[in-house]
Amino acid sequence: MKEKNLSRKCFALGFLCLAFAFAACGDDGNDSNAVDDNNTDNDAENNVEQLSSSPELSVSVPSLAFDAGGGERSFYVTSNTQWNASCTGFADWCTVMPMSGSGDQTVRVGVTKNNSPVSRNTTVAITTSDGTLSRTVTVQQSSSSSELEVSQPNLDFRSEDDYKTLFVFSNTHWEASCESNGDWCSVAEPAFGNGDGMVRVNVAANDATTSRMATLTITDGTLTRTVKISQPAAFNVTPTSLSFLVNGGVGVVYISSDRNWSVTRNCTAGGVTWCSVTPTSGSGTQMLAVTVPATNAFYGSRNGDLTITCGTFSIQVNLSQVAPPT
Repeated sequence: MKEKNLSRKCFALGFLCLAFAFAACGDDGNDSNAVDDNNTDNDAENNVEQLSSSPELSVSVPSLAFDAGGGERSFYVTSNTQWNASCTGFADWCTVMPMSGSGDQTVRVGVTKNNSPVSRNTTVAITTSDGTLSRTVTVQQSSSSSELEVSQPNLDFRSEDDYKTLFVFSNTHWEASCESNGDWCSVAEPAFGNGDGMVRVNVAANDATTSRMATLTITDGTLTRTVKISQPAAFNVTPTSLSFLVNGGVGVVYISSDRNWSVTRNCTAGGVTWCSVTPTSGSGTQMLAVTVPATNAFYGSRNGDLTITCGTFSIQVNLSQVAPPT
């Protein structure tokens, strides 16, 4: 009986030891269900790095200008990745240093002397290595010397609405403008060119009795050429009075016009017409001959006039003849 009780006590004691052993193993700090704070922090840092690695690329200036003598200019590249630089096209007169880089860096552009009378330009391209971004800087170089000539020094227009074309011979950029009192003269668009080109000059109708002048100016910023613009009056007559002696004679009246005109005479005294005019109508600029007989048969002076009409304009020429001696 005592042996059985001893066996039971030994079994119970062994079971308790085994239970304590399992409990110790479960509390070793390696709980598989626990969240690892260190791993969470690492994942967040990796996400930030991925966002900040998006390619960025910019240049400090849009263009670089050189004179004919050439030289070197520079601009600044701002980037967070690798990039390549090159002069586009076949511009062997342009070089870029360095031709590749990484991050922020200065890029130097050199151009050789331009011995040509023609200005030239090219483009420096900055492109990320993966080809996703590209920026450009325009490179311009002036010609060795400016050349500017015009085909004629004067332009003569009709009195009506009119236009004429002028040729410009140049090796650079130029602009044209017309200066007139009243803005009756203008240059048709485009009022500029690059190299040889043409300028169209427009004038409004001159519905006045006096002619007018304007100036066409063409300049490339260094050289300037001017062209005189002239437009006659719609209608003009000179002189506006003629005086004759007792023995008569021939007087001359000049008509300036590019339109049709006609003459009406009013020189009758005592039922006798004492003047004649040739021609009585015409077109354009012409001379009138006014004839008065050699003998004034009337005692006293006599007066008359000529009315010259052109469209809506009329100009009167006064005529007079002195009286014969008594």
